[in-house]
Amino acid sequence: MDNDHNQPQNDLQAAQKEAFGVIKLSQRLILSAAILCPASLYLPGGLLLSIAGAICVAVALQRLSKLGKSDASFQAITKRMRVMAIICLAACGVTLVMNIVALAIVYPMVSQAFETGDFSALGFEGNPFEPSSASSGTQGSQGNSAWG
Repeated sequence: MDNDHNQPQNDLQAAQKEAFGVIKLSQRLILSAAILCPASLYLPGGLLLSIAGAICVAVALQRLSKLGKSDASFQAITKRMRVMAIICLAACGVTLVMNIVALAIVYPMVSQAFETGDFSALGFEGNPFEPSSASSGTQGSQGNSAWG
């Protein structure tokens, strides 16, 4: 009979432990997105970092909404965390748009520099992929292309 009394308490503890696990995972995902999105503006591969941040927030929102619907005792904390997640998702959306615009602006210049071999528009003097004559001991190629 004592075992029957402990069973509901054990089930409740297991459910609370699972809920705390969902909350902890959601916090980590939101924090990851909050770091990834601003960092995507400064690091190479920013578009992918913005997308990864948005995916992290989307997973956190999905888990938080499922937890809020299933357990009424966690509705207050899930509501606050969902607000943070929505703000973070908005920030990820802004950085995603900024990265797309930056890529659209820079891509034609980089493409043209590789086609013509003139890297001065990108801030380089000459061809950065061609060995300099001082280091190789020979004159560089006289072609006007980066490929030879």
